[in-house]
Amino acid sequence: MNIDERLINKWTDKWCKEKYSNLIYITERFIGKFLDAVNNDDDLTAYEEGQLLGREINISVTPSEIIETWKIFKNSFINLLQEENYSTAIETSERMFNSSKIGFLEEVFKRQNLELQSVQLREKELSTRFEVAEYELSISLSKKVSLYEAMNLTLDTIIRLTGAERASIMLWDEKEELLAVKAARGVDAEPFGLYKIKSGEGIGGWAFEHGTVCVVNDVRKDSRFIKSPSTQKEIKSIICLPLIAEDFKMGVIIVGTLSKYHDFTKDEIKTLELIASRSALVIDNVILHENEKKYIEELKEKTDKLNAIVRDMGDGVLLFDKKGFITFFNRAAEYIMNRTENQVLGTEWTSLITLKDDEGRTVSIEPSFKFKRSRGFINTAPEERKFLSATATPLLNPHGEKIGGIVVISDMSKEKEIEKMKSEFVSIVSHDLRSPLTSVKGYASMILHYNDRLSDEKKKEFLEIIIREVERLVRLIKSLLDLAKIESGRFESQKMPVEAFPLIKNVIDTYRSSEIHKINMNIKGELPVIMADPDQLEQVLHNLVGNAIKYSPEGGEVEVGGYIEGNNIIMYVQDQGIGIPEEEVEGVFDKFHRVKSGRRIAGAGLGLFITKNIIDAHEGKIWVESSPGKGSRFIFSLNL
Repeated sequence: MNIDERLINKWTDKWCKEKYSNLIYITERFIGKFLDAVNNDDDLTAYEEGQLLGREINISVTPSEIIETWKIFKNSFINLLQEENYSTAIETSERMFNSSKIGFLEEVFKRQNLELQSVQLREKELSTRFEVAEYELSISLSKKVSLYEAMNLTLDTIIRLTGAERASIMLWDEKEELLAVKAARGVDAEPFGLYKIKSGEGIGGWAFEHGTVCVVNDVRKDSRFIKSPSTQKEIKSIICLPLIAEDFKMGVIIVGTLSKYHDFTKDEIKTLELIASRSALVIDNVILHENEKKYIEELKEKTDKLNAIVRDMGDGVLLFDKKGFITFFNRAAEYIMNRTENQVLGTEWTSLITLKDDEGRTVSIEPSFKFKRSRGFINTAPEERKFLSATATPLLNPHGEKIGGIVVISDMSKEKEIEKMKSEFVSIVSHDLRSPLTSVKGYASMILHYNDRLSDEKKKEFLEIIIREVERLVRLIKSLLDLAKIESGRFESQKMPVEAFPLIKNVIDTYRSSEIHKINMNIKGELPVIMADPDQLEQVLHNLVGNAIKYSPEGGEVEVGGYIEGNNIIMYVQDQGIGIPEEEVEGVFDKFHRVKSGRRIAGAGLGLFITKNIIDAHEGKIWVESSPGKGSRFIFSLNL
């Protein structure tokens, strides 16, 4: 509506300057805002300007009274303007503002009492929404708020807005299939009734099961009510509101009075429904956040554990990106490849791992999901050659796109050496089996065919050779049988009282015939009777003395000794032979191991392996002390 400026001037001059000249500035601003409100039908501006005017002219009025005053004034003034009766409009405004300020406002208030009640209800609703908004804001601003804190803040808001004397929250436990109290506020600071209830049990359980608000103004009249514990003040009126977020029922809020019975009003129910709907979202978000946090922590723990396992596992592991550059290199890989992680990061993995077969041809290592193991030799240092196994596998993202790969490498050098030893063992055993049989067959044939021509002395010599070869054959076969028993776990010892001294003497006497070796016995003190398998103990001494002679090809002394040390009997065999290189000492008791001496020395590499297993079966210990070129000393101890 366009308002004639002359009217404004007349109105302000007539009223402001004559009646309230000290309020010209305030009133001009006041009238300007008012006219804007008239044009825009804006009661909110009227409300704000009315508050300002009331404070400036010291009118003791409430905001609702100012609103009503504005409505009356606005309607009257608009009607007059529409009739273009300027003088009447000015007279009306004078009459309104010359009236007793308080009396006029009270009169207006009485006439508009019904509308005022509506405004008050609106104010209360706005206040409630403000409280709920403040509650939501408190939760959203506190990113570290826990579920317990969120629920307590919810209950504090409910009690502050409704004046309830007790409130609690029960959440659904999917594992136990029960509603359990998680937070309680108010008198006694205790929940209503039981701490855990089934769905449908009690008023709270009924509200949860049906997903609807349940109001009971007098619990005495409701059979569903579960009485509180004797230590608690009994509830009188109760309202239960289900917590539902995205159609998922997570629990129930229970609110009640203790001092008197109470009829819950529609406004109270509406307020609680609003809070329940908001708190359901808040609690759901907090639970999701806590579950997410817990999942992240568990994932981090698993990742750290996996990283630790991968970093410290026995096999070498390296990761490479989609361009083939190394991004991870574990400790085992560092040891196997004789490179540190810092030395290889950022280099192409294919340039680091290049395997060659026995004939020097490059072995292909192609990443695939077939888990193919590529094997070959590699030089990890100028004078270090290893036999490795490498398995390369691509890594894909959730979309199936290649993002890199993983290579697992194993040092198979020892296995390769054992494989070689097995091959040599088969060859040696075949030879060692044929050799005595050939001798036996040859000498037996001579005796058979030339018996009449051979002297008794020759016959005896041939028969003794046959017996020695048969005994050698028996020992070899026994070693093979012992090996089979050890590998199948059936190796046992038949222990009985054994006199150590006669046993040692019998073994020494067997080897005294050697022309280039002198066999000595060095027994300190009297050796007691021990519990042992006599055959196995004799086999141990035979193996050690036999080895001492074999690995002393130039001859020399071989000493067999024994003594008591504490609760153990110590026995040893010492030679003056070629000795054992330091790097081979650790593996001297391994299966098929034969000391590299540069000479052809007979044997299958089983003697010391079987010896150690016999000593282990007797719960004893065996070890070696050796110096290359000076000989070796094999020592074992048995419990008395």
